[in-house]
Amino acid sequence: MLQFTVTPQCDVGSVHPVSDGWRGTGIRISPVEHPALQAVCSLSPTSIRVTVRERMRTGDANMESCWPLDFVTVAISKEADGTHVKIDCGEWGTCPIYLRCTPAGLSAHWDPAQLFPLLASPALCEVFAAHFLVGFEHPYATRTIFPEIQRLTAHARAYWHAGDASVRFEMPPSPDPLVPHRLKPGADVLGTFEASMMTSLRRYVHEEESIGALLSGGFDSSIVAAVAARVIGKPIRTYGLIMPGDRRDGQRMRRKELVERFGFEDEEFDTEKLVPLDPESVRIRELRVVPWEECYYEAFDSLLVRAVQRGDRTLATGNGGDELCMPHWTERPPSASQPVRAVPPFLNAKTVQTYRDTEMTVERAPRATIPTSALSASAASGPLFMRHGVWSLSPMCTPELVRLCRRLPLEWREGRKLWWSYLRDLGCSPCITHPKDPEDFGPLMELGLRRNADFICGLFRDSCLGDMGYLDVNCFLREYRAWCSGTRTAYDPAYFLFTSILELSVKSAAAHCGQLPGGAA
Repeated sequence: MLQFTVTPQCDVGSVHPVSDGWRGTGIRISPVEHPALQAVCSLSPTSIRVTVRERMRTGDANMESCWPLDFVTVAISKEADGTHVKIDCGEWGTCPIYLRCTPAGLSAHWDPAQLFPLLASPALCEVFAAHFLVGFEHPYATRTIFPEIQRLTAHARAYWHAGDASVRFEMPPSPDPLVPHRLKPGADVLGTFEASMMTSLRRYVHEEESIGALLSGGFDSSIVAAVAARVIGKPIRTYGLIMPGDRRDGQRMRRKELVERFGFEDEEFDTEKLVPLDPESVRIRELRVVPWEECYYEAFDSLLVRAVQRGDRTLATGNGGDELCMPHWTERPPSASQPVRAVPPFLNAKTVQTYRDTEMTVERAPRATIPTSALSASAASGPLFMRHGVWSLSPMCTPELVRLCRRLPLEWREGRKLWWSYLRDLGCSPCITHPKDPEDFGPLMELGLRRNADFICGLFRDSCLGDMGYLDVNCFLREYRAWCSGTRTAYDPAYFLFTSILELSVKSAAAHCGQLPGGAA
């Protein structure tokens, strides 16, 4: 939502407004300019405080001390012992900012790739690299896989003093756990759910800005798009990625019904032409690959280009919907221990062991009202959207809606009854309420891995991960070529994708910071 730099020798009293924000000796603050956002600045001879926040619809109360939507605030003050910086943010985590502290000062940006030139080294955090390579995850935490880049997680606060060598974080307390409640007699579950969804979306409706929606044809995006159209009171523009493979026709059939029923002005994108790891994609051509960003960057990149062309700079998504109906731990049936995931032979044994040793203890941000997986998804997609000047909305992450759904009895969450019952009441057919084969990104991943085989093999001829000791490069190439030729493996082919993404990420960081890779941190 904003970017800034501040040096120890800054002069707060010299700060003045400029076309892209505020500038002064040793200080630069630039908010993101977007119709869905607003910037508020307070200046004095010894301090500056800038807040960038999501706009509330006209008529809502101005709640400065308790803004209910997302925001980021940076406060810089000159005190007797030097410059102090404090950063606060909201609990939505829509597009978090990333921090890099050097002797020259503190830099923050919503796009982590913009911090690559400030790195002293493209070295990786061993634990986070292990979780990425073995577990296919980047833990949602203040740390990142690049030790020199830190993330301001949802509802957290960061402090920096000119004499400090690092940023200090103050984490919010975890909220009381949400547990199922018994319904009152005659409770209108579907009506209450709809009212909560409409209240969530109504906050974002502005006359100056239209709202579009992603529409895969699944439960989450279908409900969000349908409710958004009802709130706005007119057909909205929708965008869908059509997956390759056997489920393609079913997905198209579901989307066709939704478009006809709700009057969406729809556009779909054939992902067979938008596969991951395309060497001609902008993120690879410019070497700006970030490991925790959207895996299917190329497909969403094309979608966002078209959305901007059609005038949609705010898009509602179904992010967070999966988590609302999940069973609580106490509702899970007792079962035998889960089988250990088969790990490919090309990953270093130390990396695999590091993952297993830290699987339950790796650093993570405290549990929040919004599920962590939804916050991680926002962190993955936020920079991609904002590079196109598009703001994403996640109405299913609204804290009040999360509290409502997570407190429902299991009977309403099991089998996602709440979702299909609501869609049924809107007139949707069993094709949508009880789909046989929901859309699946797996075939798109495999298509990309096979189509870009020459590029991927060339990528590892001079491997950073091999030099760092994470990978047996010859074994990787042997296993990968065998898989491409049709040999079945005992492990998930996603290992080829995630290993390639991390290789590209290290090379991206190295290219921009001008340093050769040199071992793990």
